[in-house]
Amino acid sequence: MPAPPPALMWIDPGGMTGLATLINGGFFASEYPFAEACDVLTGNCQLFGRELHIGYEKFTILPSTHKLHPEPEAYEFPGVVKYLARMNRCVLLQPAQPSERLAATSAELKALGWWTPGLNDAQSAAQHLLAFLKRENCVPPHLATTLARLH
Repeated sequence: MPAPPPALMWIDPGGMTGLATLINGGFFASEYPFAEACDVLTGNCQLFGRELHIGYEKFTILPSTHKLHPEPEAYEFPGVVKYLARMNRCVLLQPAQPSERLAATSAELKALGWWTPGLNDAQSAAQHLLAFLKRENCVPPHLATTLARLH
């Protein structure tokens, strides 16, 4: 099994932006208003540079988008991500469809200690992060053991 990136961040952009990170085995997730999320992303990009792999939830613009998702931050934040990743030589991952996060369950997040009660956008970002690890077959051994016990 390949090792995960040394620094991994997944983002669920929106009015409140969820950020989840797994850095050298340590996990953290929270959610922030747009400007503060930009600051957190900037700090991580500057600190980890090429070691930081960044993924985000894709936002598809459709004729009905403004009715379904009136938060412009959902489609503005990916531009910030792309810019900061390029400026700091971070690795930009393929954006994920919203449904791709469902490969990771709330039961799995809870078993790993990654559940963030009341922070839905942080939970969504954490789900994307775990779903990515599972897709890429690079779940760290200590997390894989916990998930195996759950199943």
